Amino acid sequence: MQPIRVLLVDDDPDYHALTSRMLARTDQTFVLDWVGSYQEGLEVMLKREHDIYLLDYNLGQMSGLELLKQAQTHGIDAPIIMMTGQGHQGVDLEALQAGAMDYIDKVELKPTALQRSIRYSMERAHITQQLRENEELYRSLIEEAFDAIVLTKLDGTITLVNNRFCELMHTTADSLINTPIQGYIGQDHDLLSILTEQGTVFERLLYPIDSQDGIDVEISAKRIGQRLQFIIRDITGRKESIKERDQYIQQLTILRQVDSELSEVLDMDYVMSMALDAAVRLSGADAGCIGLIENNRILVKEAIGHFNDALEDGYLRDIPLVRHILNDNTPRLIQNVDEEPDYVQLHEKTRAQMLLPLMSYERMVGLLNLETSKPERFTKDIFEFLQLVTARVAVALENAQLYQIVQDRFAELERLYVQVSHLEQIKTDMIRIAAHDLRNPVSVILGYAELLEGMVDDTMPERFKKYISMIETAARRMQKITTDILSLERIENLQTQELSPADLTSLVAEIYSDFEGQALLKSQKLHLETVDTPLMVLGDPTQLHEAMANLLSNAVKYTQERGDITIKLEKNGEFAEFRVIDNGFGIPENMQFQLFQPFYRAKTDETKDVEGTGLGLYLIKSIIERYGGNIIFQSKYGKGSTFGFSLPLASE
Repeated sequence: MQPIRVLLVDDDPDYHALTSRMLARTDQTFVLDWVGSYQEGLEVMLKREHDIYLLDYNLGQMSGLELLKQAQTHGIDAPIIMMTGQGHQGVDLEALQAGAMDYIDKVELKPTALQRSIRYSMERAHITQQLRENEELYRSLIEEAFDAIVLTKLDGTITLVNNRFCELMHTTADSLINTPIQGYIGQDHDLLSILTEQGTVFERLLYPIDSQDGIDVEISAKRIGQRLQFIIRDITGRKESIKERDQYIQQLTILRQVDSELSEVLDMDYVMSMALDAAVRLSGADAGCIGLIENNRILVKEAIGHFNDALEDGYLRDIPLVRHILNDNTPRLIQNVDEEPDYVQLHEKTRAQMLLPLMSYERMVGLLNLETSKPERFTKDIFEFLQLVTARVAVALENAQLYQIVQDRFAELERLYVQVSHLEQIKTDMIRIAAHDLRNPVSVILGYAELLEGMVDDTMPERFKKYISMIETAARRMQKITTDILSLERIENLQTQELSPADLTSLVAEIYSDFEGQALLKSQKLHLETVDTPLMVLGDPTQLHEAMANLLSNAVKYTQERGDITIKLEKNGEFAEFRVIDNGFGIPENMQFQLFQPFYRAKTDETKDVEGTGLGLYLIKSIIERYGGNIIFQSKYGKGSTFGFSLPLASE
């Protein structure tokens, strides 16, 4: 434990020896220094080398009390104990008031009492120092606080103010001390009845000394012992912010309403009427007009107020301000028309004007013009807000214009569609009639060609045999074309007929039997993978047989000799799936997307001599889609192809 350094200031050397013996008999280590005069005591004390000072009251011509006061004056903060041996009445109280930590009567002094006095004095000095530091910190915080802080007596008399309160009151602290705070926050306020309650917060007007206008403040009042504490916050800025916020919310509400109304209609006249009405009401204008750009002029569509004299054949008069806006697309606020050199008077009562171009995607589509006889109504805030409104109006106008264009184009397309449908029907009728009319002559030609072919013998020249074969081939091709065209006609005729169940299992067995011989002629292996039970679908059995036969016929034609062909029928969930899989020539990828279009044939070096009409796959697709099914197809050139379809199973 560190020794406590003690300085004894006493003009009696014997008492120095006595004090030294008493301190030595305690359980604390002390280092005692001694001086015998007032002047020596002050000099040593100013060095501040001791933890505590023991001052005798009688120091010759000077007293220990005077030395105590000198020490306080020089800022010596170590504890001081006043000592006397004469029992002066009142010395103890006077010493304590002067700043001594304790008072000791030498006559009654004992070692334990001296030790206790020294210990208590040092502890009390430490606490006092902490309190002093805390008070200084508190005062510093008060002075630097953003809010005004005032301390008063219970009757409202001001005892302490900070700098912020002085700023609000436009005066100094000295002029405010000892004045009643009631005079600054309203005489009508029953101060004590509210402030004696803890945590009271209320809003008032604070009246500066040199002003009749009050400041909006929020006052937090609290009782602390026998004092009242006021924390006063200037809420003028907050109220302005709230006002601006409310105005902003109101503007957003209006914008949302404008957006809502504009988004619900695409009628140009209604959009302009609604926009002009909203702009006039929001700005407090006396008159206004809105128009669209036409021939580099403003064609007025809607007007309110005195605009008849301002129009020329429906157009806004060609005045400088309008020309400027048409050129630079810049909105203009004229708060005093007398100060605007380019202003042309349209009405004698007009004192302020707004010209707002309607801009949509950086393109001017029209103009909004507002006028008033009361310039104070046309503020910059209103001007900026109306620019937001006109931006939405411009987009709505352009949407309405586009909608009108689309409507006109749609009407034109309807007219063309009717015309094309009529021509398509004529074409269809002509093809159908031609197919019907060609059927009989083609049959006659084919019959005679077969008769001639039967009459061929070895004496006939080869070129005649070739001619007869060519006639028969051409006739059969014409017969196939007419048959396919009439098959398509049958599909269209079945559109309105009720569908009946058809068994794909039996149809697969039939086409396998029908084409087994053709595959054998090309030394092809024909495989059949089917189910044992009927697979019923809704559709015409004849057309389904024709579709399946077409797919198998194509596989036989487009697969080389000794190739493999598999016919596969299976159930997959709620669908029946039919496939014809071959390892034939395959189809190049760039030709596959047109494969199911009418009269298209994918010709390659391997298939260019294979005969066909180009209607087969289109016919199959039409049949399958007619019955709610989907085409199955995949192919790789040089590897083979898979063609087929899936149809929904008929419900039992």
